[in-house]
Amino acid sequence: MNLAQLGVWCAGRKGNRAVFSLTRGTSTANDLALEYHPDQGWIAPRSDAMSCYATLSGASEILYGGSPTVNGQIYQLETGGTDDGAAITGRLQTRWFELNSGFEAVVWQIRAHGRGTGTMEVRKDYASAGGDDYPFDLTTPGYHYDTGLHYDTHPYSIPAFQQTEPFYDIGLCRQFSLVFTFSATTTVPAAQVLGAGNAPQVGEFGLYGLEWLYMPLGLS
Repeated sequence: MNLAQLGVWCAGRKGNRAVFSLTRGTSTANDLALEYHPDQGWIAPRSDAMSCYATLSGASEILYGGSPTVNGQIYQLETGGTDDGAAITGRLQTRWFELNSGFEAVVWQIRAHGRGTGTMEVRKDYASAGGDDYPFDLTTPGYHYDTGLHYDTHPYSIPAFQQTEPFYDIGLCRQFSLVFTFSATTTVPAAQVLGAGNAPQVGEFGLYGLEWLYMPLGLS
């Protein structure tokens, strides 16, 4: 962080989350945003750094931010699926999973539950890089005819909020961690809260759960 530019750092709020913008390296303008969820305890880096924030309160809160590089330019944040028209590149790494108390195991299947498309990298034994890549496609199906689900007198299918995809032959390891990378340009509607009201908009990628099957190899 460029601590010589503390005077341009800023913070804002929307709902129960806080967002901060700051400078990295030798930058003199804010170029990194951090979103913080105090209830759940996570911090996520973002590419939409701002020079200032303002929250419009009302029936629904709206977060605005000033451009850190263009005078007089203001953005409405957290709307749409792009960063000022550019695709958003995302990365998520899970914690390290230890399957057999630190001893070797063969992982023969991992199942991911979520939405979106991209690449899943399997890193083994605390390696910082160099894992095997698996493309994933957890996209929601569209509407199709003749699937057995009926609306009025015509059969339709309905879109799901998430999908499940299995990955096989992960191989030998003592620990593993999964790194998901993706590019997003849209948002999708989530389920209505308690089945009523407007459906909240969520990002194109989401990871809701992981399962795995493995065979322990004993003391090795």
